[in-house]
Amino acid sequence: MNCRRLQKINLKNHRKSERKFNGRRQKPHFIAIHKFHNDAARKTYCSDNGEPISQKAWAEFANNTKENVKCRQEFVGDDIAFCHWEAESKEAVFEWIEELGVSEFISTELHEQWRFSSFYKQSDDLRAYREFD
Repeated sequence: MNCRRLQKINLKNHRKSERKFNGRRQKPHFIAIHKFHNDAARKTYCSDNGEPISQKAWAEFANNTKENVKCRQEFVGDDIAFCHWEAESKEAVFEWIEELGVSEFISTELHEQWRFSSFYKQSDDLRAYREFD
């Protein structure tokens, strides 16, 4: 059996055995790599446009605006940005980015992640593990 097929099977098995969080099945996690189209796009996206918002306001928007897509973390540098998404599917993330109009400023490469560990998510739950050939 080739490695890609085995990975798909392992990912399916992992999803079946995912732990529940607050009584609900956790949505898959995705890491997005965003690249600004050009310098003007970067400047527009990174400025407050005269309407700065607090960290709390960003978090409330990111968590409460769309039921099936949640942006959990955003990291923005001078030429590239990363976001941590929790969503029902890759397509749902892309659709939300398009709906927000963010694709006007950035291109997005999206990767599903089967393990999410974080200093901010400390618990006694076991980490996810996966076998590779």
